[in-house]
Parts: sequence; C-alpha cells; structure tokens
Amino acid sequence: MKKAQVLIKKFAVLLICITMIIISSAPSQQTRVRAADSSDNEYTVREGDFTSAPRGGSLVVAIEGSFVTLGENEKNDVLDRVNEIRLEACKEHLVNPENSSKTLSESDYVPIKWSTLLELVAAMRAVEASVYCMHGRIGATQWGNTQSTFDNGYGIKACSEVIAWNWNRDNTAALLEAVDQWYGEKSDYVNETPGAVTGHYTAMINPYNLYIGLSGFWNPNMLGTDSTYRYTTVAAQFARPSWQSDPNIREDIAGIGGRVAQKIEVAPSLISELSLSADAGIVVGQTSKVIARATVKTSGGVFGLSYGLGNVYAGLTWKSSNPSAVSVSDDGTITAVSKGTATITASVPDQDVEASITITADTQSSHNTFEPGDVNGDGSVDNQDVVALFRYVSGGKVEVVKVALDPDGDGDATNLDVVLLFRYVSGANVELSSVPYAE
Repeated sequence: MKKAQVLIKKFAVLLICITMIIISSAPSQQTRVRAADSSDNEYTVREGDFTSAPRGGSLVVAIEGSFVTLGENEKNDVLDRVNEIRLEACKEHLVNPENSSKTLSESDYVPIKWSTLLELVAAMRAVEASVYCMHGRIGATQWGNTQSTFDNGYGIKACSEVIAWNWNRDNTAALLEAVDQWYGEKSDYVNETPGAVTGHYTAMINPYNLYIGLSGFWNPNMLGTDSTYRYTTVAAQFARPSWQSDPNIREDIAGIGGRVAQKIEVAPSLISELSLSADAGIVVGQTSKVIARATVKTSGGVFGLSYGLGNVYAGLTWKSSNPSAVSVSDDGTITAVSKGTATITASVPDQDVEASITITADTQSSHNTFEPGDVNGDGSVDNQDVVALFRYVSGGKVEVVKVALDPDGDGDATNLDVVLLFRYVSGANVELSSVPYAE
C-alpha cells in the first residue's frame, strides 16, 4: 500500500510538471475547437482586442480561417520590399505625400520599422476585412464607419490602413504580393491620374510613416461556402512615433499564424443565420454547453456580399422553455435540474434570428456518446485532458465533460483517475472505462 502511495505521489509530481509545461507553452486565452469543414482538424481560438468585454451590444464570433505564419526572415523580406519602394520614391523625387508643394529627396529616406502592436491590429483587421471587404470595423459601436483609422485595444494609434486581397493562400507570398499591389498605384500617383486611388502607395512612401505591421488571413467562407474563389486578405497598419503610447516600441513578430478561430466584435444586424448543437441528453445534476454557430453576412464591400463563419462566444439571449428541468445561463451553459425536457433557444438581440434545440434531462445517462478520457470534450484524448482532469479533482474551475471524469470506473473522480489517464495518453497498455460518471 505504501509503495502504491509513493507511486501515486510520483505521478502527481510529474503531472504538475506537465501541467506547468502545457500551460506555460500555450498562448494566453486560447482553446481548441473542432473545425467546421473537417472532423480531423481544429482551430485555435484567439482573443481579440475587445472580445473579453464586447462594446455596445456587439456579439463575439470566432471567425474561422488561417493566418499567414510570419517569422523574422519573412518579416524582414516585407520590410526590405517596402523600404526599397520608399528609397525609390526619394531617389526619383516624387511629390511628398505629406506636403504636395515639395518633392522627396534622398535625405527624406528613413527605413520603416516593424511594430508588434501594429501587427496585432493588422491581424484583427485582416480577419474583419475578410468578412466585410472594406475599411472599418464591424462591431456594434463602429459598424458603418468606413474610415481607415479607428479605435483598437492594443495601446497604439494607427495613422492609416491599407488592404489587399490576392490568391496566395495563407503564406508569406500573400504579404509580398499585397505590397506590390499597393505599389501598382505608383504610375497613377506620378501621372496624377484623375480619380485614381493612390492612397495605398502613398502610405508606404510617406516619410512620416515610420512603423508598419502586416498580417494576412485566409477566410474559406469569405465569398460563401459554395464559392470556388478563395482570397487571402492582407491588412497593413502605419503609425508615427508621436502616436505611440509606449516609447519602448517592440519590433519583434507577434507570433500569429496557422489555423485560428479569431474572436471579433460583430454588430447584431450582421448575423444572418444561427444554429445550435449539444448532446440531446443530460444527467440530472450535471452541466453541459450548447454551442451556437453563426453566419456573419455583410454587403457593400469590394466583392459585394461576403461572409464569415464561427462559434458565438457572447452577446446572444438564451432562454429555456422549461427551466425547472433544464436551465440555461447567459453563455449557453445548461444544467439538468430535474427529469424532463426543455427547448433551449438562442436569439440575436433586436433581430429576427434565432435557433432552438431540445434537451432531455434524466436521472441516469440513457446514452453513451462520450469518448472515454475526453475530459475537455474536444474529440481527442491527450495531455490537455490530463490537465483538465487534474484541475477538476484539485478543485479548480475548469469546463469538463462530467460523464468522462471517471476513467477507472470506480464511481469517483480522484487522483487515481488522473494517474490512469496520464498513463493512457503516455502509451501505457491500460484501458479506460466507458461507464459514465455521475456525481
């Protein structure tokens, strides 16, 4: 018995170490969700600048897609190309965008630098501009404002924004092509072509714009789920030193990239469709989560209608037809209060958009749809489940699939279950119980 206790203690220490490693290596405020287009892939859910406290009645929707993964070498390639364009404008003595009565000279050339904060703003804007292909944010407080400067939550004031769309799917070539797309306005600028758009080019060559941040986002649903056209949206933000809130400006990359469900603020009027999913049955005394999924639809942008799909994390109104059987909270968490059936409805405030799902509460599990060991309910059994179970049995606040909390099937959720699950995910020849746990 004593030997077993020592073994358990050793496993517990190891689990704590694993927990610290996983937590310290995971991006802040990030979780994993199943991809809509593939049961084998996942999206990392990423917080936005205002999504933890949405403003003015905005919904929070995590738009699914892929960010261009930017490394230091790729960042430098972008900077080199922009600076090449800036130097060329100075050598050719083009009209100074800041003062049309003067021309640029080589003494005006100042290499533009990267800004981490501007990259963060650009990432948000690349996602938003893939849903609404135009300048302007799409949250409730700023929807309809198509100016190229706006509030952000990253502590930096951008002085201008440029956007481009091209066919390079979520790779660095998309960023470099976007720079050349903006450079394509040079001829019109030099020739003063009436009515021509040249602001993207002048933002790059303006000697007062000393900082830049770029990001690219590929939204597979941008032009509709049935469309064969797939653009990557590239956004760039510019700033001047006097507009920076932090004198110690960071110039490293933000580390954004890969398959991401990016949370953004969305005005309620832009939600065109809503659907709900959840386990149809729940055991009395347990909780579960109803997942709300929305289609965001906009019009009036560069491509006319454009879309974004993703799960809704805040802003919906929830109600239960029978709260004495199944109650529901503001975030879609349902609780089985007593035996019975209830219709759970989520609706978009002040809009004629809603969805419902029927949930049955019973005194015992009438089905066994959970995967043994899948404590966090993400569809796979891995170290994240070990961490979730360890937190749960330690009294921590963590969202879990309660029927999966007893891998050894002894009727209790304890550290013995944590040890067993750890051994399982480590490849040990052990089995997990498929008996649902009931408190």
